[in-house]
Order: sequence, then structure tokens, then C-alpha cells
Amino acid sequence: MQNLLNKIDFKINSNLFLKDPNSSLLGQNIIKGSIDLIYSKGIEGFTFRKLAKKINSTEASIYRYFENKHKLLLFLISLYWSWVEYNLVFSIVNLSDDEKKFVKALELLCNPMDSFQNDKLDLDKLNSIIISESAKSFLTKEVDKEERNGYYYGFEGIVNRLSDIISNFNRNYKYPKALSSTIIESIILQKFFYEHLPTISDIKDDGNPLDFIKDLAISRLKNDK
Repeated sequence: MQNLLNKIDFKINSNLFLKDPNSSLLGQNIIKGSIDLIYSKGIEGFTFRKLAKKINSTEASIYRYFENKHKLLLFLISLYWSWVEYNLVFSIVNLSDDEKKFVKALELLCNPMDSFQNDKLDLDKLNSIIISESAKSFLTKEVDKEERNGYYYGFEGIVNRLSDIISNFNRNYKYPKALSSTIIESIILQKFFYEHLPTISDIKDDGNPLDFIKDLAISRLKNDK
């Protein structure tokens, strides 16, 4: 299973890049280096000049792959959610009970690093980037245009996948997509609050919001059957 996941090449919207970074060693170094820099400095402190210095390249070379750092961030986010979706598919493929599938999905979303790993990427850092930076990718004036261009396809994919699992668990529930997106965003926010704004979160111990998410979602779906 691990080897199979490592061989998967996730399909990312080609509008996000000028040249596929997976097509060359330089492109792969751009991705690895950008994950390290955004993790340490945030997207505000990240520049192509700093990235070029880190990977011993030039700004001009990086601009051959990405138009700007916003699209690079969107690429990383899409890559992450595509990876999570594949892991989710593999994790529930042998489960027949719909409730067990839903619980497994929640466990994976809350603890993605406890699932499969990928030797090509630092997924711990990428997960941290999702928690701290992902909202900045769509809270912009260009969000409607970017949505039409499919920039959020990776995130939409995992939302729709979870929505299908919810609908199978409770076919009478009217808002599976709303609940799906709420669950995913709640996981991200509660992890962020636990680390940075602990006074507004009840999440304790290891910062895992799984119990809260189960209480939020499973009890609601059971009551609505």
C-alpha cells in the first residue's frame, strides 16, 4: 500500500503552474524548498528570491514554473488535499459499514500524519501550512474567478468525497456538503486555536479535535435518521 501511494502522481490544475514542477529535478526542489520556507516564514515572509537562495537557483528559473507565490500556495494546498483524498479512499475501501466509514474518515482528517506517508514530501510541514495558511488562499477578491478556473479543485474533491460518505451514512440528511466543509474547516481552525488561541478552544492534551468532531457530526447524523 505504501509503495502504491508513493507511485501516485496527483493531478493538479494546470492553470496553477506554467511548467509542471514534477517534470524536473529543479521543479521538485522548488516544491520541497517552498514547503520548508512557507512553514518557517509564513506566506507573507515567503519570496521567490528567498526560495532561489535556498535551492541554489535563480528567481527567473522559479518564475518559469509559477507565476506568483499565490499560485504556488494554491498548488501546495491542492497537492495536500489530493493526497488526503487518496488516503481516504484507500482507508475505507474494505469497510462495508457506512458509520465505520464515516468514523474512519474523521480519524484520518484529524490525524492525517498517522495515516500513509509519502517519501517525496515533508507532509508534517505541509499539514502545518494547511492549518496556518490555507484560509489566505481563498479569502481574496479574486476567489470567484479562481473558483471558476478550478483553482480549488483539490479542496472541493475532499469535501465532495466526505459529503458522499455522509450521505451514505444518513440518506435523510439535507446538508451533506455544508456539514462536510464545516467538519474540515473546524478541524483546521481548532488545531490553529489550540496552538495559537487556546483560550477560545476546548481542545486539550495533544491538540487532536477528533472527540469534538465526532460529537459535532456523528450525534447529529444519528439523531436525524
